[in-house]
Amino acid sequence: MNTSSLRYGWDIDAVVMDYVFRFQWFIEAFVLLFLQSTIFIILRSPSTNMSKDIKRAYMLDQLSMICFGWSMSFAIKTYPIYPWPGFFCSGLFCTIFPNIPLWFLMMEVLDACELSLKHAPPALTMVSVIPFFQYLTFRMYSMIVATSGSRFFVGERAQHILIVICCAMLSVNVLIFGLSVVGDRSEEIFEQCNTPEMLALSARGGRVILLGAPGNPGLFIYEILWLVISIIIILPPIVYMMISAMKTIRTREIISVFIFYLLPLVAFLNLMIVDTTTWPPLLLAIVRPTIIMLLTLKSTVQSTIFLLKNPVYTKKALQKVLRRKTAAENDVTFVKISTAPPN
Repeated sequence: MNTSSLRYGWDIDAVVMDYVFRFQWFIEAFVLLFLQSTIFIILRSPSTNMSKDIKRAYMLDQLSMICFGWSMSFAIKTYPIYPWPGFFCSGLFCTIFPNIPLWFLMMEVLDACELSLKHAPPALTMVSVIPFFQYLTFRMYSMIVATSGSRFFVGERAQHILIVICCAMLSVNVLIFGLSVVGDRSEEIFEQCNTPEMLALSARGGRVILLGAPGNPGLFIYEILWLVISIIIILPPIVYMMISAMKTIRTREIISVFIFYLLPLVAFLNLMIVDTTTWPPLLLAIVRPTIIMLLTLKSTVQSTIFLLKNPVYTKKALQKVLRRKTAAENDVTFVKISTAPPN
């Protein structure tokens, strides 16, 4: 690929993107095979001293992170295309199976580079982890505050109402995301598709989803407005209950959610409405992969924190795995000896 004509640091991304995608594969495989599998052993063990509600909440939270991680690194594999508003989709659903109905993961949007309806954005995938983390936070809060004698206590009914409100607002967020990219702007967007950067991305395979010209995302601005409203409504109860349950939900967990989820997600969306054509090319070349790598590390960091917070259970789970491995090796040895031909 000739990268000499690429602007805005895309000559760097042309090389870096492949390493970022490999990094995603490695991280998600490592987390699933080692970290999350150990956590599932801990949560399923009868000897783990946790209430059923807390175990269930942790289990749902881990399952949501698995869906989030593998969707971002395998099924969809999103990459921002700043200074243009939009993203590049090079995952399985955008390459091998472009026509498969993906209503359960994403909205149907206009792929203006091909002027036809295609499935692409990871809107639902990105926000689906929020209700499960919120449920985990509420369970932790109930466990700690219910026995503390606090005068102000948010009961289970109020918690359920908050979760329903959260799910409703996130669903509207996904709907607005889909509607904001389906409009009568296809001719304007088609002109942007002929730029060297977009042509280079299209040549890689996958799909380029453009929402407009740099600094002019069109209707997508309403998605950002609703996102701000959603954060203002959803975040305060979560933060309050986190602070109330600080004995269980430690500061590092709160910081990890902020650094490896909230911050990169807000940056991923908000930079689509900002005209970054005046930014230094090197800065753009750093920001684009950094956002994706931070989102990729979300499961790794949160799973590691859980294991470090429960060292006794982690040690028991690892010993259990080693015992199973040793038993399996002994079984194989026994079969080999018993099936050997007589002298």
